[in-house]
Amino acid sequence: MASLLDSALGWMQDPRRTQQLQGVGKAIQQGLLNIEQSDKRYQDLYSKAFADPKNPFKVTDKQALSQLTEMTQGGLLGMAEVGMFVGAGSKAFDKAMAFTATKLEKKGLSPQEIWKETGTVRGPDGLWRQEISDKEAKFVTAPEMLDKAALLKQNIAENKQKIKESKEYPDLFPKELTAAQKVLREENKANKELVDTYTGNQAWTGAPAKLAVEHPELYKAYPDLENINVRQGTTNPNFLGSFEPKKGLLEVTSEGLKKDPRSTTLHEMQHAIQEQEGFGVGGNINTMERLMSDAKYKTWMLKESDEYKVANKELTNIWDDFFQKKLSFNDAQAAEEQLIKKYPIVNEYRDALSTVNHLGDDPMEAYARLIGEAEARLTQTRKDLTTEERRKYFPFELQDKNLNPYGLDFPLNTLIHLDQTGKLVEKGLLGQ
Repeated sequence: MASLLDSALGWMQDPRRTQQLQGVGKAIQQGLLNIEQSDKRYQDLYSKAFADPKNPFKVTDKQALSQLTEMTQGGLLGMAEVGMFVGAGSKAFDKAMAFTATKLEKKGLSPQEIWKETGTVRGPDGLWRQEISDKEAKFVTAPEMLDKAALLKQNIAENKQKIKESKEYPDLFPKELTAAQKVLREENKANKELVDTYTGNQAWTGAPAKLAVEHPELYKAYPDLENINVRQGTTNPNFLGSFEPKKGLLEVTSEGLKKDPRSTTLHEMQHAIQEQEGFGVGGNINTMERLMSDAKYKTWMLKESDEYKVANKELTNIWDDFFQKKLSFNDAQAAEEQLIKKYPIVNEYRDALSTVNHLGDDPMEAYARLIGEAEARLTQTRKDLTTEERRKYFPFELQDKNLNPYGLDFPLNTLIHLDQTGKLVEKGLLGQ
């Protein structure tokens, strides 16, 4: 590709061409040079600003960081279209912008202001996030894979014919001929492997994500995600798709194929990112039923304990005295504080009861309120926004059809934080 471009630019700048065409060629060449120089300068500054491999967030050169921030904010490198949320473990994560976001946060700027300025935001779990482009993302259906296989078979046949024809002149440049034949045979070998994958049973064996989900920006950010096995057309009428991190398996069901498989795949790939970054994850209804049952049992056990019964009786007496005007409100409050120090179980019970209330009684609704699920749906909601629209619409606030139709579909303070082990994290939601 590079040699073809060089040839085209050389042709355009040939003195035999018109002056106008020569001028266009020179302008293109200079533009490419500027991009190359900007990218090299960015890489040099980045290496200086964050030179400690053991602590990738440690600033080792403040002047380089300042120049790097100005360069990024000035638009010299451009900004990607909106897409999936990525974290500090991503190769696409802009540490300079994250550092700026941290400074702005310390100055007291709101999350919305920080987002507008840096494109960086703390998610509901308190971890910094940015977005990568989903613009080039494409889901490759099984029929499309067969079409690709047909083209590859045609290419294989053409290569075989070239090899056959080359054997008619074995004494003509033998070394070059042998090398050329080797290239064609290696290409055929690789293409045969692709054909086998493309023509396989996509519902049972599936295909690597790099073939089933064309998403160059995602694989630049997380190279290993291209090896996730993607199955399509699996049978499960209750779901559009799923992701199993332990198996490295992403599935798009028959129902998912009928609707929008690209959107479903982006949702599931966001779950894969959550697993890698330690973000709040998704789950399933069975998990929520278990959590609800455990929370209710814990609350009941605390309430029925002898220690709590004694503490609760003393607490009731304190507030009875207040209502009978034997104690002022301040004195009653002070007495309660002393009692809680004496009986920590009171706060344990209150926290447990708060968890029960936060989880609610509907496992399906609670599942939808998981941070990981809400964020994955948010990725779907925002997948086609432009850069300008992304900065305009803050991601982690409740959707409003007039003010912000591209935010969360549940209020932030109702989200449920589940970690990668399936444990409920009861503290730490953004804004709480």
